[in-house]
Amino acid sequence: MVLPKIAICSIALGRAPAGHKLPFKLKVAKQVGYEGIELVMECLEYHAQDLNKELYLTDRRTALLQASEDVRRIADDLGLEVITIQPLQKYDALRPHLVADRLAEAKFWIECIAILGGKILQVPTCLFPATLDELDISDDNIAKNMGLLADACAEKGLEVGYEAPSWGIAFGDWQSIERIIKLSGRRNIKHCLDTFHIGAYECGDPQNAEAGSLKPDAKERLAKSLDELKKALKAEDISYFQLSDAQPIDLSQKSYPTNLRLPPEAPIQMVWSRNCRIYPCEPEHGGILPCVEIAKAIFETGFRGWCSMEVFHPGLYEEGEQVSWDWAERGMRSWEKMAKECGLK
Repeated sequence: MVLPKIAICSIALGRAPAGHKLPFKLKVAKQVGYEGIELVMECLEYHAQDLNKELYLTDRRTALLQASEDVRRIADDLGLEVITIQPLQKYDALRPHLVADRLAEAKFWIECIAILGGKILQVPTCLFPATLDELDISDDNIAKNMGLLADACAEKGLEVGYEAPSWGIAFGDWQSIERIIKLSGRRNIKHCLDTFHIGAYECGDPQNAEAGSLKPDAKERLAKSLDELKKALKAEDISYFQLSDAQPIDLSQKSYPTNLRLPPEAPIQMVWSRNCRIYPCEPEHGGILPCVEIAKAIFETGFRGWCSMEVFHPGLYEEGEQVSWDWAERGMRSWEKMAKECGLK
């Protein structure tokens, strides 16, 4: 049986602003049993500063290229693959006169990914705090912008992993991603699917604590979406697959660190995502989304590519090396349970 390859998101091993260094996190990932790393740009930015802060402050791009070379060396020595850099935010729905500068930054990210040996540039739909003054959320504009990005990726043999966070401004569902992909006509734009975003979009109502933070028709909505997914998508349409669940939200945000609190106008699902995401199959930690059902549907397409464990949680801002070990081990236990539930082991 061909099995998926398992990765972990670099921030799931501790956040860089809390002092968690990328080389140590890579070492932990390898020792716990991961095969790849979903690299968040935050971690690469901090590593570049650790290597040469003066260069970073005067020539950020050169510093990041050097940091990419260093990370590639470390990963190769450990036997890890860097699968992507993410997330290239605030791009897909930009108005035409704003695209050039952001596309230039995207091309720089593509250069970094090529150095790292990765194959995917992950791009989410535009999110708060972007505004409609900056965006044209028509399908035609988004497809045109994504086509330009796909062409830039193709020049380096890369693909775009296109994701719809559940609170996206233009849309928050995988069906809309599929519509844009078809409209763009680019074969190297593929789905970045996430158990949290599919579950949150179809099922989640974080303000409805009495109903377990779920919509009244959650089961029906999810069943319809997953039935459509299995009919619409083939394995080769999926770039990679992120696995994440969520705990109930603290609507007041008072229990969250100050740096994670969002303003009142922020979408509630964004607050939920940034503070409450844990691994699937962790009932002891209060996970509430139907992650197993979502994963089963995705694996039923035949997909056996990269699966990445991804969490966003205040605990990742705690200090000390044990943070990396604890979250890495939790992620691997989650994956083992998920693989068993989905008949992969």
